[in-house]
Amino acid sequence: MPDIHLADIAIQSPELVIHRNKQGEINLLNLIQKQTKKEKTTPKETAAAAPAKKTELKFRLDNFFIDKADVTFIDDKTYKPVNIHIAPLQLKAANLSLEKGTQGNIDLAFTLDKKSEVSAHGPLGLEPLNANLALDVKNIGIRTFQPYFTDKVKIDVTRGTVSTAGNLTLAKNKKDELIIKYLGKAYVNNLATIDRAQSNDFLKWKALSLDRIQTGFNPFFLHIKTISLNDFYSRFIINPDKTTNIQNILSDNIKKEPEKKEPPAKPAEKKQEAKPPEKPADIKIGKIIFRGGNIDFRDNNIKPNYAANMLNMTGSVTGLSSQDMTRADVALKGNLGYGSPIDIAGKINPLAKDLFADIKISFKDIEMSPVTPYTNKYLGYPITKGKLSFDVTYLVDKRKLESQNKVTIDQLTFGDKVESPDAIKAPVTLA
Repeated sequence: MPDIHLADIAIQSPELVIHRNKQGEINLLNLIQKQTKKEKTTPKETAAAAPAKKTELKFRLDNFFIDKADVTFIDDKTYKPVNIHIAPLQLKAANLSLEKGTQGNIDLAFTLDKKSEVSAHGPLGLEPLNANLALDVKNIGIRTFQPYFTDKVKIDVTRGTVSTAGNLTLAKNKKDELIIKYLGKAYVNNLATIDRAQSNDFLKWKALSLDRIQTGFNPFFLHIKTISLNDFYSRFIINPDKTTNIQNILSDNIKKEPEKKEPPAKPAEKKQEAKPPEKPADIKIGKIIFRGGNIDFRDNNIKPNYAANMLNMTGSVTGLSSQDMTRADVALKGNLGYGSPIDIAGKINPLAKDLFADIKISFKDIEMSPVTPYTNKYLGYPITKGKLSFDVTYLVDKRKLESQNKVTIDQLTFGDKVESPDAIKAPVTLA
């Protein structure tokens, strides 16, 4: 095998279009495969050829430089075509070699869709593949990549950007599988999403920061020390059938495979050992901190329906994990509208296979005059004075919802009687 040594390769202003069609075929790979087929020898040529010793290719490149590249990626396999434009792109590489154990250096920088900046630099080895790169990503638009996750969650992203900075490592294990690890921090800013089924706001926030991210693939794991969420809005709805809007957004993605009936075992055959159950994904989040939140809560399971606008929500969720039996502690405080205090406490596990939540919501000193339309209709009297406090407990376990309510009324005063055909026949003024 020849020893190939190239001193310098420089490419100026190249243009490249990468296209994935509806069948998932990529144009560049098709070109390579066609060329490979042409170069294959016939069976006669193979038989006639003398056996050759397997030798390793010796290749070395001192300097490689691409400047002002223009790359367009078109993906037609997604439900809605994706078009990503990268320009300008600059790539510098030095001391690249196929000699085992050697490392060179790489420096990559490009602009994505005229708004986002991406850069990566650090040592790179080709044999075996390994890298230790400093990665910096600024303001990647999430909406561009909506077609890649739109079939997994029933929400639409209307705006939002992702930024991250950290260290990316690549390596090969003994099975020649690629191991990817990342350590860093990330930010998701100005996010807005819409519930596709309801056509209304689902989740919004001004700033989300993720500190001390440790994640990897092969095996997959995700550990985050702290998540901070500022100026957020969330809509939480309990439907008449006791399901929640969160469950509805995710439910279609849990596709249960039909049970496979095992054929009867033959007398001479030994029954194969059952496969052990798959381990849950390794996900751990130390703490989520909430500041300045607005939760739009609606319970359509009770009649009349109840709605509460919770403002200035501040608090934390501590100890989230994907392990089934773990429970994270919830502690949130805020106000109902601009007055009455709200306290939310309990335990949850939204990352487990089955959502779990055991939450108590306490409302204190709520002015009762706003519910006068209901008392006029059902009691025949308006409320002129009174305060209401109540505790609501929700338990979600194994995709079933149970709730309990405790109501306390203080200093209740009724006004003059109002004629209503729906009013109950009871001495309510004696209350």
